[in-house]
Amino acid sequence: MSTKRPDVIRPPPSDLICLTLSEMHVARWTLRGTCGRAGCGLAVKVNIATLIRIYGPDKPWWGERTPCPREGCDGQITYWAQSIRGGSWRSMSGKPSQAALHRWAAARGEFGGKMTP
Repeated sequence: MSTKRPDVIRPPPSDLICLTLSEMHVARWTLRGTCGRAGCGLAVKVNIATLIRIYGPDKPWWGERTPCPREGCDGQITYWAQSIRGGSWRSMSGKPSQAALHRWAAARGEFGGKMTP
C-alpha cells in the first residue's frame, strides 16, 4: 500500500511523540541543521547516535542551537526533524511544551532520571 502523503503513515515530528535524542533514534527520525546567518546557509545532516554519545540519551533536542562549524561564520545552527522519508520537515526551534515534559516524566515513572537541560 502506498500514499502520496507520507505524513498519513507516520505522524510528523512533535515533542509529544519524541522528546529526547534516544526517542528520536528509536523512532528512526532524520535530523538536519541549517545555519541561519545571511550569506552562510550551511546545511548539515545530523547523526543522532553521535549526539547521544556527546549529550546523553535523555537530552531533549527541541529548542537547541549550536554554533556554525564553518570557519569565520558566527551563525547558529537550527535543527529540523523528519519522522519518515518523504514526510514533512518540522522546525525544532521551539522549546519543549509543558505537556511533552509531563508526558516524558510520567512515562519514566519514579525510576527515571531527571531531564538534562
